[in-house]
Amino acid sequence: FVYPKIHITFYNRLPENPSKPLLVHCKSRDDNLGTHMLTHGQSWEFSFCAVLFLTKFKCDLHWNGLNLIVAYDVNWFHQQCDYASCT
Repeated sequence: FVYPKIHITFYNRLPENPSKPLLVHCKSRDDNLGTHMLTHGQSWEFSFCAVLFLTKFKCDLHWNGLNLIVAYDVNWFHQQCDYASCT
C-alpha cells in the first residue's frame, strides 16, 4: 500500500497589519513543526505521508487576539474527501 502525500499550506490573507502577524504552530504525536510567523501575503507549508488510522496533526492559529484550532485526521479526510482536495 502506498501512503498518499498530503500537502498543507497556510496563507495569511488577513487584513494587513505588520504588528499583528498570523502565528501558526503545528504538531503531531511525533513531530513538532514549531511556530511560524506569517505577515500579510506570506505562506507556510508542510507535507507528510498519511498513514491510515495513525496520522493526526493539530495546528493552532493565533491572530489579533483570536485563536483557531485546525486538526487533520487521516481517517476523516479519507472518508470525506477520498484523498482528493477537500475545502
